[in-house]
Amino acid sequence: MDLSRIDNSDFNDTQKEISEIYEKILYEINEKNKEIIQLDKDYRDLLANLSHDLRTPLTSIIGYLSLIDEEDEDNKRYLDISLVKANQLKDLIEKFYEYSLIASGSYGSEYEKLKLNEVLNASLINYYDVFSEAGKSIAVDILEEDEVIYSSKKLLSIVFNNLLDNMYKYSLGNNEVKIERIDSLKIIFSNDTDLEDGNYIYLLDRMRVLDNSRKSTGLGLSIVKEALDKLKYDYEIIVKDNRYIFTIIIN
Repeated sequence: MDLSRIDNSDFNDTQKEISEIYEKILYEINEKNKEIIQLDKDYRDLLANLSHDLRTPLTSIIGYLSLIDEEDEDNKRYLDISLVKANQLKDLIEKFYEYSLIASGSYGSEYEKLKLNEVLNASLINYYDVFSEAGKSIAVDILEEDEVIYSSKKLLSIVFNNLLDNMYKYSLGNNEVKIERIDSLKIIFSNDTDLEDGNYIYLLDRMRVLDNSRKSTGLGLSIVKEALDKLKYDYEIIVKDNRYIFTIIIN
């Protein structure tokens, strides 16, 4: 083949055609990405709106159930069952609403200087009565000198509340919440468990559960993951010597 006979104009035309095709493909990809982003936003907004709409009638149902005459034994038995189920559904919807808020985008975007001890203590106070009524307790080991961090109070509170809720539901005792600083700042939630030793980070996968007998959607830990990812904090879940240990790492 005589390369000297190749017409440069043909080569340039081919190169131009390839370039135009590439530009067209790139434009179409960008347009599809925009559509996907918008669909994702619409989906997340729908979740937030739907969960909000479900909360109101459920609250009314629980209110009306509480007014039913409890003197009749049959009524009382059915009422107790109904209230338990309604409150379980209420808790699920609250979690679902919380998850949809975090996933929707802007929730928790307000960052400020925070005293870590104060934020954690506020969550501990919220759960004090819940643990006390169940005959449970939490040992708290925090640093004497309060750590000041730049973070989102909303997201941190959601993380702490859901980890305490998880501890309340599944702990076998010896509950502890600890703040320590060695190489990095760590917040550690730990309790006794019957789980085997190992890495349990997979529990943070969306709505992942250990087994159906636990009667959980896994939504609480999904919420924790969403919030921690937004905060850009590292985390780990391990079980060692019958201790379930959830560690948040703030570098």
